[in-house]
Amino acid sequence: MLSWRTVALPLVALATLSPPEGRAAPTVSIAVAAASDLRPALADLGAAFEAAHPGVLVRVSYGASGALAAQIEGGAPFDLFFSADGVDPARLLAAGRAPPGSDTPYAIGRLVLWAARTSAVDPSAGLAGLARARRIAIANPRHAPYGRAAEAALRKSGMYADVEGRLVVAESAAQAAAWAATGNVDAALLPHSLVLAGPLATSGRSALVPAE
Repeated sequence: MLSWRTVALPLVALATLSPPEGRAAPTVSIAVAAASDLRPALADLGAAFEAAHPGVLVRVSYGASGALAAQIEGGAPFDLFFSADGVDPARLLAAGRAPPGSDTPYAIGRLVLWAARTSAVDPSAGLAGLARARRIAIANPRHAPYGRAAEAALRKSGMYADVEGRLVVAESAAQAAAWAATGNVDAALLPHSLVLAGPLATSGRSALVPAE
C-alpha cells in the first residue's frame, strides 16, 4: 500500500489567473503541488472549494511527487503539497520546508495492473500475466512513488528480471497512463485512481495488485 500525505507549506503571495466570466477577481490564490494521480479528484475538489470560498482561486500543478518536492526544496512557492507517499513530505519536513507536524494522511493509494483489451495480458492472472507483455509502462521509480511501488511489486513477485527489458519508464504516473491510453504499451502498472476515470476505464481491463 502507498500511504499518501499532504504537507501544509507557509502561505506566500502569488499572481492570480483571470477569473471566469461573471466572477469577481480572486483576492487569495492557493498554489497546490499534487501527485499526478490526483488530477481526477482535485479538479472537482478545487472547484467545490472555490464555490464554497468566494474570492479564493485554487491553482494546481501536477507531476511526480519527487519532482514536485525538488521544486519545493528549490524555493517554489507552493502552499500545499499532496504527495503520493510519505517519503518526500518527510524529507521536506526534515529540511525545514514545512511547519513541524503539518503532514496529514489523506488517503490510501492502490496499484493496479492494466492491460489493453487487445493485449495478450490478462490482469486477472496477476503479475505473472506480464510474461506475455511486449511493453509495460511504469512511472520512474527515482521520483514517482507509484513507480517505486511497481518495481517493488515486480521484485516481490519474482517477475522483475523477466520483464525489466520490456519496461517503458515514464516521468510520472500520468504519463504512464497516457501511454497506455494511446496504445503505446499493452500493459501498465498504474494508480487505481487513473484507471477508474478517463479512457482507461473503458479501453482496457485491470486488477488490483495485492497490497502485500
